Amino acid sequence: MKTNLLKYRIDNIAMISVLSACILGFLVATNIELISYFLIIMMSFFLLLFVSQINNPYLIIVVGAGFIIRLFLSLINAYYWILPSGRNDAVNFEATGWLIATTSTTLAEIFSYPVEFYRKFIAVIYFFFGRNPLLIQHISLVAGVLLIYVVYKMVFEISNHQNASRLAAIIVAFHPGLVQFSVFTRRESLIYFLTALSVYLFIKWFNNGSGKTFFLSIISLIGASVFHSGVIFLGVVYILYYVFFIPKNGKWNISFTKIIISSIILMTVISLGELVFRKIPELSVTEIEETVSRKSIDGRTGYLQNLQPDSVVDLIIQTPVRITYFLLTPFPWQLKSINDLYGFILDVLPMYVFLFFSFKYLKYIRINNCKLYIAISIILLVIILPFAWGTSNYGTALRHRQKVVWLFISLASIGYYVNKKKLKRKD
Repeated sequence: MKTNLLKYRIDNIAMISVLSACILGFLVATNIELISYFLIIMMSFFLLLFVSQINNPYLIIVVGAGFIIRLFLSLINAYYWILPSGRNDAVNFEATGWLIATTSTTLAEIFSYPVEFYRKFIAVIYFFFGRNPLLIQHISLVAGVLLIYVVYKMVFEISNHQNASRLAAIIVAFHPGLVQFSVFTRRESLIYFLTALSVYLFIKWFNNGSGKTFFLSIISLIGASVFHSGVIFLGVVYILYYVFFIPKNGKWNISFTKIIISSIILMTVISLGELVFRKIPELSVTEIEETVSRKSIDGRTGYLQNLQPDSVVDLIIQTPVRITYFLLTPFPWQLKSINDLYGFILDVLPMYVFLFFSFKYLKYIRINNCKLYIAISIILLVIILPFAWGTSNYGTALRHRQKVVWLFISLASIGYYVNKKKLKRKD
C-alpha cells in the first residue's frame, strides 16, 4: 500500500514537473516578465505539496497557517506598505542585486563583484528572470515556512515529546520577528533556516551516528555561512564531535579514519575562502577591538560604546555583558520611540520567557543526559558569541537575534513540559 502511494505521489510530481516545464517554455517564448510570477506560484505549489505529505494533521495546520500569514504580509510589503525593517538594507540588497544584474553580461561578471553573496544571489535570479522583488521575498518566505517544520523535527529528535514539538512549531509559525524577516528581500530567513537544518541534522547524527546525516549537516552549515559567515564556527564544534565522540555508545574516543575525513572537510571549507569567511575578523584581541569600535554607534540605539577589550581577560569578562545586551535590548529604560516599544513587546519580552524555560530544560538534561547538555550548550554559545561581539546597537541586535531565537524557542518548548509531563530520555 505504501509503495503504491509513493509511486502515485512520484508520478504526480513528475507529471506536474513536465507540465510546468512546458508552461515555462511558453512563457520564455512569449513574455519573460511572467516567468518570475510563474516561479512564485510553483514554489508555493511545491511547498504546499510538501506540507500535504506530512503525516501529522496538527503540523499541517500550523505550517499552513505560517505560510498564509507570511504570504499575506509579503504581498502587503510588496504592493501596499513597506513593513518595519523592510526598508534600508532590504531595499539596498534588492537594488544592488538589480544593478549588478543589469551591468553584467555573464555569471562570471556577477560573481566577480566584491559584495556579499546575497547581493550576487539576487543578481543571478534577476539576470535570468528579470526584476521582481516579490520573487526574492518568496524565496525568503519558503525558507521561513520550512523552518517551522525543521524546528518541529528537531524538538522531537531532542525530547521525543510530541507536545513540546507542537508548541515549538506554533511559536515559530507566529513569532513576530521570524515572520517579519521571512517576507523581506533580506538574507536572515535563509540563514536561520539553513542553520537550524544543520543543527537538527547534527543532533540527529548525535543520536544515531549516521555519517550521511553528519555530512548533510556540514553542507547545510556551509550554505548558511555563505550568507553570513558568523555561523561557520559551528563547524569546529561538529568536527570535534565527529572525531572524538561515538554516538552509538555515547563514549569519547579518537578515530584515525575520522581525522582524515575531517581534514578533507576542513581543507574543502577553507578553500572556499571569502565565500564563507567574509565577515570574520582575524582572531586577535586587536582585530576584535577594531571591529567592535567600527560597529559602535553613538546614536540613541547604540550600547557599550566605551566597553572594548584590551586583552584576552577583557574578552572573557565582557562576554557575559555582551551576550546580555545582545539578547535583551532594548531595556525598559531605553524605550524612547514607538519602534523601541514595538521591539520590546514583540521581541524582548518573549525572549525573557524563552530564556527562563530554556535554562529550565538545560538544568533538567544536565542531570538526565549530560552529554546532550554539553553539546546543546556549546552549540548555543557558539551561535550567540559572534553576533554578541559583532553587534553594538539594539536595532541590529533585534535582527541578529532571529538567527538564534529559533533555538531558544526549541529548548523553551521542551522546558515548559519538564514538570508537566515526564520527558523520555534519549541516550
